[in-house]
Amino acid sequence: MNSTSPSSASSRRASRTGSLPPQPPQPPESVDTAGRQPSKARPQRLAWLTGLLSATLLVLNTLACFVPIVPLALLKLAVPTPAVRRRVDPWLNGIATGWVSRNTRWIARLQPQIWDVQGNTGSRLDDWYLVNCNH
Repeated sequence: MNSTSPSSASSRRASRTGSLPPQPPQPPESVDTAGRQPSKARPQRLAWLTGLLSATLLVLNTLACFVPIVPLALLKLAVPTPAVRRRVDPWLNGIATGWVSRNTRWIARLQPQIWDVQGNTGSRLDDWYLVNCNH
């Protein structure tokens, strides 16, 4: 019975012929969400501490925005007049915008993402595109 796996067989073949499988191309230099080049000298953060701090900031920010937004939304629902809408809508929009901007700031600081965008380089600013965010 032969217990040789296909990957080890191809490795043996490559070593016998002296050639290695082609290496994938290296990605272009990347930047993080703040537009900075990633620093290789930056010490690794403790993952559990970053996770704990991220979860804490998310919960606190959500609670801070949820508490004022619910009564205002209920008021707008209960009294659906243009006068109430004119007064309440700016407050609701401000709270929602603040929630998003605070989340964006702490995420960018605690968990900077390195973007590697490749592909359609012929994109135009005056055209329409479908963006699929798979997360």
